[in-house]
Order: sequence, then structure tokens, then C-alpha cells
Amino acid sequence: MTELEGIPLKRQRSEVAEIDNKKCIICQIDTNESTCSNTQARMKILEAARIRNDFVARRLEQVDHELFVYHMKNKCYKSYTLKKTQYYRRFFQNTMYYKIYTVGDKNT
Repeated sequence: MTELEGIPLKRQRSEVAEIDNKKCIICQIDTNESTCSNTQARMKILEAARIRNDFVARRLEQVDHELFVYHMKNKCYKSYTLKKTQYYRRFFQNTMYYKIYTVGDKNT
């Protein structure tokens, strides 16, 4: 990432920082909280990443799907795989609301 007059420029979508397999795939923060790697939970994370198509999805493209770990007790796993959030993302991506408010309404 380069800087322009002291202000860091945003990363390009394809640019993802190097991933540490020992850290949570969602937050990549080194905490004293233990990590888990349950097959069923990994599948839920993969499904959520497919729906969200975000930075976690790009991290998952770089790791073996059998090896990544995650925090179960904090907000990482629970909030990332929350069904309500996934439903709204799926719903709003196909509505005019999503198109207007994420792309921008030129009348406002």
C-alpha cells in the first residue's frame, strides 16, 4: 500500500495481506482467546463468505479450507455467520434499495 502525502491509499480488492493460518480467518488478530476448527462451522464460514464476497472471502481463496481456524466465543464466528445478516445481504443485493444506496442516488 502506498501513501500520498501521508495518507494511506485504499487497498485494491485483489490485494490481500499475507494470512497467518494460526490466527482467526475472520479478524486475523492475535489474542489470548483459543481458536477452533470444526468442519461444520468451517462450512458455515465458507457459505457466509460466498454470500458476503468480502475480505474474508478473499482470504479463504488463499488457504486450504481444511486448515483455517476462527474464534468461536467472540464476535468473529457468531456475527460473521449470523443468518439474519446473510438474509438481508442476499435480499438487498437484488433490490432497488441496495442499488441506490450502495451505488449512490444522484438526486440526493
